Amino acid sequence: MSIGPIHNRLSEKHSVGAHTRERILTTATCPAFKPHRIRTAGLSEAHLGFAFVRHKPDFGAVVISCRGRGEVLAGGRWRRCAEGSAYLMPAHALHAYRAVNGQAWDVCWVAYDEPPGGPSVIGVREPALVPCDPLPLHDAIRGLYRESSGPANAAVMRHWTELVHAHVLRLTGPWRGDTRLGKLWERVEEDVGRAWTIAELAARCSMSSETLRRLCQQQLRRSPMAHVAFLRMSRAGGMLATSDGKIDAIARAVGYENIFTFSAAFKRVMGVPPSRYRETHKL
Repeated sequence: MSIGPIHNRLSEKHSVGAHTRERILTTATCPAFKPHRIRTAGLSEAHLGFAFVRHKPDFGAVVISCRGRGEVLAGGRWRRCAEGSAYLMPAHALHAYRAVNGQAWDVCWVAYDEPPGGPSVIGVREPALVPCDPLPLHDAIRGLYRESSGPANAAVMRHWTELVHAHVLRLTGPWRGDTRLGKLWERVEEDVGRAWTIAELAARCSMSSETLRRLCQQQLRRSPMAHVAFLRMSRAGGMLATSDGKIDAIARAVGYENIFTFSAAFKRVMGVPPSRYRETHKL
């Protein structure tokens, strides 16, 4: 079926539904969204009545099916969107998605401002249904929402926002053309304790150090070595929250021999000292 006949039958629609529960974050509740052009993010426990049709949206978005299933418009037809599927929706292109009768559909989502002519986070030109691991982005959004509803520490919210954005970039990377940075950061995450240098990072991407700096500023809004530090502190934060390991051992695991240097770096990135982070985030 062509896109034309469906387009003609679909009217603009924005319906959450009477039984859907949503947890929503905006730039008002999370100012850290603005540098990444994130408009909104959230979690939806969707039921029948949850249905959206947008003909020429001025934003792009990602919706990930975490549990249950719904339906999305892709390739000119309605397609099943089950757990482990992501619906990529570029700006200025018709997209539609909906819950179906008898099915609870849990989704997480992030929407981006995508001005014409600017770089696209979503990457695709037409809505697409792609496979993914739903848990990383879901958990990052949930962590950000919990922080915003509780302590609302600005530095910690920046940390959660960086995770949300990084997971979206990882998901959409194959559709943005240049996947070198995504592969590089996956390698760094595998060995965060390594003494990485800008020269080694650039060499692994087969590019100059200056090109790597420019691409990192465009995609991540930080320098390459600042992102290495962010990945190290993200790993350290996870270890602090999920284990009883000593802080000096965690510091060594992420590349710091001096616990005082580690503590200072952790506070700079996460907003609080390691011990305080463990107290407030221990699972």
